Amino acid sequence: MILKELTSSLPNFKSIKFKAGINIIIGSRSDEETNDESFNGVGKSLVGRIINYCLSSDDNSFENAFNTNEFKESISFTLSFTANNNESYIIERTVNAEKKNESISINDEYYPKKKFSVFLQELLFNKEAPAFRSLVHYFFRNQKQYESYILKSKNSYTDLIAILYLINIDLNYMYKKQELVVKISNLRKTLTYLKSKLKGENNKQSIKNTEAEVTILEKQLKQFNVADGYEKEVLKLQNNEKDHKELLEELDKFKYIKEQAQKFLDSLRLDTMPNDYIDKMYKEINFFLPDNIKKEIELVEEFHRNIYKNREKRLKSNIINATNNISNINEKIDACKININELTALIDKNGIMEEYFTITNKLYATKNKLTKLNDNRTEIENTNIQITEKNKDLDVLMETLKEYYYTINPDIEKIWENPFREHLNQIYGQPDGSIELKTNIVKTTKTAFDIEVKANHDGSDGRQQVAIFVFDWLLLLYGQHHLNCLYHDNRLYQAIDSTIAVKMMKLSEKLCNKKNQQYIICIDQDKYEAMIEHDPEMEIWIKKRTILKLKDSADKNGKDKLLGMNINIQQKE
Repeated sequence: MILKELTSSLPNFKSIKFKAGINIIIGSRSDEETNDESFNGVGKSLVGRIINYCLSSDDNSFENAFNTNEFKESISFTLSFTANNNESYIIERTVNAEKKNESISINDEYYPKKKFSVFLQELLFNKEAPAFRSLVHYFFRNQKQYESYILKSKNSYTDLIAILYLINIDLNYMYKKQELVVKISNLRKTLTYLKSKLKGENNKQSIKNTEAEVTILEKQLKQFNVADGYEKEVLKLQNNEKDHKELLEELDKFKYIKEQAQKFLDSLRLDTMPNDYIDKMYKEINFFLPDNIKKEIELVEEFHRNIYKNREKRLKSNIINATNNISNINEKIDACKININELTALIDKNGIMEEYFTITNKLYATKNKLTKLNDNRTEIENTNIQITEKNKDLDVLMETLKEYYYTINPDIEKIWENPFREHLNQIYGQPDGSIELKTNIVKTTKTAFDIEVKANHDGSDGRQQVAIFVFDWLLLLYGQHHLNCLYHDNRLYQAIDSTIAVKMMKLSEKLCNKKNQQYIICIDQDKYEAMIEHDPEMEIWIKKRTILKLKDSADKNGKDKLLGMNINIQQKE
C-alpha cells in the first residue's frame, strides 16, 4: 500500500499529494499576532486522523464536528492509494451532517462498515488476520499512541495479538491459552457458587445428617396409627385424589383435540375455492393437458366439493366427540371433588390428619433437600474433575509453548532484535536496546507471550519514542502485511532531541530508498528550526521533501489550515 492523495469535498481543503520516499508536513507559526482561541492547531495531527477515518476508524468527535448547522451539505474525505501489484483504489467516506450517518465506498462501490473493514483486512493483511483496526493503527498512529505503548506493562491482550501476528508468531498458543484460562476461571467461579449454597456447611456431613433425618421421618410415618375406622377413608381419599389428577389430564387432552379440529375447520372454510377461481384453473388445465384426459368443469367442481365436504364432515365429527368426552369428564371431576371434600371433612373431624400431613410434608421437604445436596456434591466433584483436566491441558500447552519458543527464538533474534539494535546504533552510536519475546507461563494470565521493546541509551524522555520509531520501521519492513507506508505524527518527535531527530530522518530515507517504502512525517515549526540549527543542511533536505506547509495565521477564516477553515474538533475519544 502506497498513499497517493488525500482530498475532501470541503472547498478550501489543502489536498495532499503523496510521493515515494519521505513526505514531510510542516505546521508553522504565522508572523501575525493570533488570538488565544484554539482550533486544534493547523491540522498536522488531523492528517493522521483523516487517513485513519478513511481506513474505517471510529472517530465520534471528528464526525460530530461536521454534524452542526454550519455544514448544510455532506462532507466527504477521499484517500487514494495503490496496493496489490500497483492496483489503484479510491476510498471515499462521507459524513452526513443532516442524517448523522456516513457512507463508505471503494472505487465508487458502496460498502457497509463491517464489510468495508473485512475488504481492507483481506487486501492489506489476510482473511485469517486479527481485526483490521487492531493491526493497521501500528502504521497510522493516532495522537494517543506515542507514549509507552509497547512497554510490557501496557500491553493488552488485543495489542499482543496484533503485534505477534505482525512478527509472524503462531497465534494458536495465545488463543488456546486464553480459552483454557477463561474456562478454568469460569469453573472456579462455578465451584465457589456451589460451595456458597452450603452456607459454610460440610457437604458430606450435611448429606449424612439429612439421610438420618429422612430415616427417622420414614419410621415415624410407618409407625403412625390412623384411628380405627379411618384407614379405609384415608385410602379412598388418596384414590380419589389420584383419579382427580388423571381426569384433569384427560380433560386437557380432549380440549386440545377440540381446539385443533375447530382451527382446521375454520381454515378450511376460508380456503374454499370460489367457482370463478375453479373456472380459471380449469381453463389453464384444459390448455395444457391433452384431450384424452381433459375433464368437464362440472366434474372438477364436484370433485373439489366432495373433498372439502368429506374433510368438513370428519372435523365436525371430531368436535362433537371431543365435546361429549369433555362433558362426561367434567361430571366425573365434579363427583371426585364431592368425594374428596366429604372424606377430608370426615377424616379431619377429630384432627387425625393434621399430624399425619405434618410428617408427610416434612419428609417430602427433607428428601428434596437430600436430593439437592447429592446433586450439589455431584456438581462439585464434576467441576473439580474438569478443573483438574483443564489444568493438565494447560500444563501440556505450556510445555509445547516452551518448545515452540526455543524453535522460533533464533528467528526473533535474527529478524527483529539484531536489526533493532543495528538501527539504534545508527541513531545513538551504540546498540543499547532490545526486543525481548518471553513465554508467559503464569496460569492465571490469558497471554502466552509477553513482548518488551526498549531503547536504553540514556535517561532522556525521548528514548521510548525512538524505540517506537525503530520498531514501527521493522514492522513495516519485515512484518506480515502488504503495506509500504508508515505515518508518524509530530508527537513522536516532540520529546526527542533535535540531533537524534535528524539521524532518525536520515535513517528513514535510507530505508525508504532501500526497500521502496513511503514515510509520512508531521513536524512543527519548533522542531524544524531546532534541526536546522543543529544541521544547517537539513533546511534544504526538508524543503525538498515537504509536500505541505500549514500555517497558524490570524486569518479569521483559517484559510492556511488543513481544512481551509476554523473548526473545533476535539481530540479523538
